[in-house]
Amino acid sequence: MDVTMECRDTGLTALPEYVEPSITKYRLSGNRLNHTLSVRSFEGLHRLTLLDLSANDIMELPNGRPFATLWQLRVLVLRKNGISRLRKELFYGLANVRVLDLAENYIEIVEERAFTGLSSLPQLDLSRQLISHLPAASFLGLRSLLSLNLSGNPLQYFDVDTFLGLPQLVTLDLSSSVHWNAVRFTGEAFRHLPALTHLYTSDARLCCSIGGKVPHCYPKLDHFSSCSDLMSNRILRTSIWLMGTIAVVANAVVIVWRLPGVRRSRIHAFLIINLAVGDIIMGVYLLIIAGADLHYRGTYIFYYDVWKSSGWCKAAGVFSTVSSELSIFTLLLITLDRLLTILLPFHIDLRLSYASARIAVLLLWISVWTIALIPLLPLPYFQNFYGRSGVCLALHITPDRSPGWEYAVFIFLGLNMLACVLIILSYAGMYGVALRTHRAVEPSPQKSRQEARLARRMVLIVLTSLACYLPLSIMSLLALAGVSMPEEVYSWVAVFMLPVNAALNPLLYTMSTRPFKRHIQTSITDRAAHLRESLLASMSSSSRRRRSSASTTSGSGQAKNKRALSLKREDVLPEE
Repeated sequence: MDVTMECRDTGLTALPEYVEPSITKYRLSGNRLNHTLSVRSFEGLHRLTLLDLSANDIMELPNGRPFATLWQLRVLVLRKNGISRLRKELFYGLANVRVLDLAENYIEIVEERAFTGLSSLPQLDLSRQLISHLPAASFLGLRSLLSLNLSGNPLQYFDVDTFLGLPQLVTLDLSSSVHWNAVRFTGEAFRHLPALTHLYTSDARLCCSIGGKVPHCYPKLDHFSSCSDLMSNRILRTSIWLMGTIAVVANAVVIVWRLPGVRRSRIHAFLIINLAVGDIIMGVYLLIIAGADLHYRGTYIFYYDVWKSSGWCKAAGVFSTVSSELSIFTLLLITLDRLLTILLPFHIDLRLSYASARIAVLLLWISVWTIALIPLLPLPYFQNFYGRSGVCLALHITPDRSPGWEYAVFIFLGLNMLACVLIILSYAGMYGVALRTHRAVEPSPQKSRQEARLARRMVLIVLTSLACYLPLSIMSLLALAGVSMPEEVYSWVAVFMLPVNAALNPLLYTMSTRPFKRHIQTSITDRAAHLRESLLASMSSSSRRRRSSASTTSGSGQAKNKRALSLKREDVLPEE
């Protein structure tokens, strides 16, 4: 049977002189009991299960063991006081306590063995206090503790035996408490926590410093990096060098090949060169990331913040944004130019002229650079916009709501999705017109083969555009819905999906065209012919030298024959 003594908000400045020993709940919140509690204040209350001392301006709890006789106590509420110190063996005797509420105090010091006696307590919340030091055996006696919350404290010191006596602790929250530069934090501090599976900190580098001793440590560096390397996967590390090199070299070849067309004011060549320049920028981005990975190899954890806040990372992020937007919208311009040429072959005034193409490209360059540079403005909204991951991408493809994520969604989901849809619809329209034109004439097997080749080429162009932007759009939509995917997916998408067009565009728009193939074939044929002629000339010269050598080294016994032979040769080939 519960017997409650209600003394809440009654203005008490001292405990009542007589309290019925049979009470089970003693509510004293909202009074002024500061400096009036003694070690014997609760003697004789053996049946008490709840004691509420909240909001009483209690600055200091008495020395000794003030709760030692409260054997049946299950709930102890000490919140909203000014308690600054938890003394040694303060909670001795509270073996049945299941709830200890110490929130909203000003605890600065936790003495050794302060929690001895709380052997049944499953959770302890010491968040948002003023604790800066935790000595050895601070939590000794909490053998049933499953969760310990120390978040929001200015912790600067851990002893290697701080967590001694916590054999069942599963979750430890140190978020917004332990800072990389403020505390010596090693895996040794967790050797007494065999059951710990979840650790929450304020800095991913702290997870690295404990050497993997906790299975789930948060926050993680990012989805691309490990504690030692910017690019944690060896295949990705090799691929980023390969993709970057291909993007730069292949697009440089395209520019050299297409330049004569620009000099003749050809619109298509001008747009293709613009596309190649944008793709080279993507190659430069990849090589910057690859170079940073090489530079920080094995020591990345120590330069984690330095790299992500560096000018190189910001430049890489700007380059990736400029390239991706320039690429997709240049493809859109090329597609619209083709569409107008096919749909309106006799309306030259409605088609893209060289002058209008130059204006469109100029506006496009200004727009994409503006979009990419806006996040570098000193605005709180764009806090470290390009430094949210080690690869300096602004893509919003994770459920995290990083600063400026709405802007990233607008760019990489809104604008890019619109461009992709327009490209798909344009190629569908072009294929329909081409199909009707082919079928208007007498059908033949050759026409059917041409239609099939046209269809395959258009499908290939559309699919490569979608191969880059559609997965990113889907991942962005899933991220908005709060869906998480395996971490490996993010890194593979970033290294392969984003730059895939930069590597494939030269093949699709230049290297697979007939003029380029003919040029390569002619060059190879001419080179082979020149090599064959050089080889034959060399062989002929070598043969003459051998014959000359043989004639000079013949024995004297053949002199007469040689003279005869010489006379005969002179008869046939007289000297001029």
